[in-house]
Amino acid sequence: MDLIGEAKIEIAKFVSKQLNVDMSEVLKNITYPPREDFGDLSIPLPSIIKGNIKEKAKILEGYAGDLISSTNVVNIYLNSTLNVKNLFIKLFTNFDEEYGFEKIDKKKRIIVEHTSANPIHPLHIGHLRNTILGDSLSRALKFRGHEVNVRFYVNDTGRQVAVLILGLKLLGFPEPDPNLKKDLWLGLIYAMTNVIIEIKKLREI
Repeated sequence: MDLIGEAKIEIAKFVSKQLNVDMSEVLKNITYPPREDFGDLSIPLPSIIKGNIKEKAKILEGYAGDLISSTNVVNIYLNSTLNVKNLFIKLFTNFDEEYGFEKIDKKKRIIVEHTSANPIHPLHIGHLRNTILGDSLSRALKFRGHEVNVRFYVNDTGRQVAVLILGLKLLGFPEPDPNLKKDLWLGLIYAMTNVIIEIKKLREI
């Protein structure tokens, strides 16, 4: 949807009717003013008016329509200001859920793996960031038409979890310290158990 193009057509129709000139001639002479305070669209009147420009230009003052909110003549230029409110209403009411997305020609099978937090380390803001990025990426790829497989590797059967369970077992599976978050508490037990294992290995050398 070219709303600026529609606004140009609107002002061109008005000028064409008022001056009895060809609309296509008006359209091809519409330009943009050098300064914002002059308005949004501008027409150099000598390009479409023959004779007394100042006198003929008076009838072009004060126009307001659907996409044009006002017109004024400055020297030899007809400046027009866009009706921003109506522009945005037209723009957003024509949006649909697929606006801005281009469907792909060839569908692909894509794996997006994200978050996959370490089960014995504390969660932090970086995990949240990766979750948001991964989920957003997978949604965007699905929306474009790809077949997306989202994966979150829990990794709860590796050596780290075995070390944590060993530590908990040696401690008699105690209740978590109420002053610590559970993930911090488990991470602390894992870290201490792992240090003890490494020290024991060094002693055996």
